[in-house]
Amino acid sequence: MEDRDFLKKTTELATKISKLPKGYISRKVIGGKSYFYHQWSENGQKHGKYLRDEEVEPLSELIESRKALQKELRDLREKPSSQKRYA
Repeated sequence: MEDRDFLKKTTELATKISKLPKGYISRKVIGGKSYFYHQWSENGQKHGKYLRDEEVEPLSELIESRKALQKELRDLREKPSSQKRYA
């Protein structure tokens, strides 16, 4: 992969990642009932937001997409430079 292609691909991935939600979904059981929360960190501070039942699945899919893109970007950046040029 040439330097220009590498830069274009990493920029595209970074842009897609920035548009997806950060964090994770946690489940808390209170009084025998499950409640779901979207939790994330900003500037070293943890934040959380209650999720209604219909919000859990779509948000979960977006978070998983973000994680997959982050892994792809990390793998791309970790390739030795000789493989980047000839892959």
